[in-house]
Amino acid sequence: MAKEYEGVKKYIDKYHSALPSNIFSDPKFSFRVFLIPKVGNREKTSDVAIEFIKYDPSKPKEMKLYKKFLIAIKEKRSNGEFRPSKVAKKVYEALKNKMPKDWKFTASYHHSKCWKYYKIRPKNGAKDPFRTNEKYCYYDEAFGQYVYTQEWIDFLIDKLANKEEYKKIFGKNL
Repeated sequence: MAKEYEGVKKYIDKYHSALPSNIFSDPKFSFRVFLIPKVGNREKTSDVAIEFIKYDPSKPKEMKLYKKFLIAIKEKRSNGEFRPSKVAKKVYEALKNKMPKDWKFTASYHHSKCWKYYKIRPKNGAKDPFRTNEKYCYYDEAFGQYVYTQEWIDFLIDKLANKEEYKKIFGKNL
């Protein structure tokens, strides 16, 4: 196993050293990989395998075990994190001229209906609040709340502009 590890490590180091510094330091070009051996029932039949494991901060003991196999890290970065009230405001502003004059889009009712309908995060009080669709939503452990991405806002604006989709979510016509 050590021989294979060293080979992978040398390859990664050589690759990194050939990258221009502006690309190497850009978080969009990094990733985390844990190498965990898959053991057969006899030593000679065992192979080295690469398995991608999603980091789960709700399982710190398990994640600590993987650290000894750590080769590289990919940080997840959002292009913005918005609280529900900001999401609601942005969606409302984008759609207000396309909707009836009395149309509203609130965080507490409308936004809640949307995240539930599209199943982008677990319900409040869920055992594992980190199980989100990370393209649209993250759980902020420090503040104990969910934050949403610009992609989520754009997605909602696109979907809610469609009258049939709106009716599916809210059960009524515009």
